[in-house]
Amino acid sequence: MVLLYAELWSKDSFTYHDAGSANCVDTYEEIKNFLNNVVNGRLKTSKYEFKNPRVQFASKTVAVLTFQLFAVTNLSDIRYNCVEVFVRQTDGTWQVIHSTWAVIRPFEMDFSKIRKMQQVL
Repeated sequence: MVLLYAELWSKDSFTYHDAGSANCVDTYEEIKNFLNNVVNGRLKTSKYEFKNPRVQFASKTVAVLTFQLFAVTNLSDIRYNCVEVFVRQTDGTWQVIHSTWAVIRPFEMDFSKIRKMQQVL
């Protein structure tokens, strides 16, 4: 599923902000490498649920998808507010040009296991 998700992202113009990272990811290759690390067994999800999805069209070529993701993982129970900005390409497909994942109520989260995983990367 993660690799299919990456196929939605623009290879030409892409940015990604994640609550677990201090830096913005500015290229498709960077985010693909990040996802490959996740897929290769560092993060395992036993249950996930998408809540409150909403699509808003800013124009005929720009749309914003917002949703909440609740996941039970081997590192922590994750609750994210997600924002994805899509642009319609000339071939009619939609691709994500920006993605932001912000932790819901971050002061209640225990990030210790995630920090240990990041030190390994």
